[in-house]
Amino acid sequence: MRQFRKVMRFIAVDSGQSIEELLAGRFREILHTVLKEELKQHLHDAELARKDYVGKLESQLLSPMRDRTLTISKRLFPEVKDMFLTPTVSGLEETLSNVEIRLADSVETELRNKGTGVAGAILVALLRYLTEASKQSMVLAVEEPEAFLHPAAQERLREDLEALAEKDNVSLLITTHSPYILSRHPKAQVVAIEKSSDGISAVCGTARGSEPHSPALSGLFRDLAVPRLLDRYNTIPATSRGILLVEGASDEAFIKIAADKLNCRATIDGVHILPNTGTDSLVLQAVILRAETDRPIWILLDSDENGRHARDLLIKRFKMNQKDVLEYGRFLGSQYREGAEAEWLFPPKTMEAFVKKFGEDLVLKSKAKKFGDFRYDFTPEGKEAFPEWLRKTRSSQM
Repeated sequence: MRQFRKVMRFIAVDSGQSIEELLAGRFREILHTVLKEELKQHLHDAELARKDYVGKLESQLLSPMRDRTLTISKRLFPEVKDMFLTPTVSGLEETLSNVEIRLADSVETELRNKGTGVAGAILVALLRYLTEASKQSMVLAVEEPEAFLHPAAQERLREDLEALAEKDNVSLLITTHSPYILSRHPKAQVVAIEKSSDGISAVCGTARGSEPHSPALSGLFRDLAVPRLLDRYNTIPATSRGILLVEGASDEAFIKIAADKLNCRATIDGVHILPNTGTDSLVLQAVILRAETDRPIWILLDSDENGRHARDLLIKRFKMNQKDVLEYGRFLGSQYREGAEAEWLFPPKTMEAFVKKFGEDLVLKSKAKKFGDFRYDFTPEGKEAFPEWLRKTRSSQM
């Protein structure tokens, strides 16, 4: 345990805790250690300057008073040999812990006169400096950092908190009641805690940062539709210029790989590709997103029976613009319209090379001649391996 404490620093920030309170605790020791690591020479120079300052106070400013006082004291008490007037000047560690923070907006004021939200943001900025400057591992525990912040400000704060944990040697634990603070980073973990009727707290739900949070968020809302709406909202980057809905994850992978192989990735940059779990969920997602966002929404479907049914449903029943509902067959030429899907973006010789590489028994489910070319249907193992093989294979070998 002693060795653990040497290599690991733990910082706990309570809800509503001021910077002054934080600096008065163990945080002061950590801050001073980090400054020693980051600004060792400057710290050394400052300590020398402090000693010189104290020395000059003694030898110059206080010297006349000392000499006169010593003379009188010796006359009254002959046994007195000398006298020292030493000014009390705090050490660097204590001085740095008593730094006053002032902010200027429309008026310059001390930090304690600003709102709690502003103070919390400054605190996070201070923690970020520590994590970036420290060479030792850190565990940061922050309680309800979103207090008194507007939802938009909470989202910006979340980004800053995620930045705290970017380094491999920094772990971040946050307790919150706000869905806007929850991280969508793939490395994040969301844990829901619920208190039972007998007062015992227990885990009631978990989710990875990149997974839907609605199962873990259900306890925060009366209506289950709210966390699902937040899931959809948070998966779409604010910078995206449009949303492309596809039937599955493999569609997304194939589109991006094809764009890379053709050196036209810029064409899809800014387009958020949103995979679904088939045409039923795609139709539902399209209808809901159209009501929630003003960004363009496009649909890309397989040219098969399920795809045509989804196309007709979106255009005829839900009145989506026909030019926004696309099919793979439209991009592969009229002779390939029937049954075209994402894999058809790649020529038959590419699929044949993949089957030869991995073996028919492992990756091939069926092979049929369509429109003069062989088309391949892969096993689950083949569907999983095909995208990765495409990424690693040179375009000239395809």
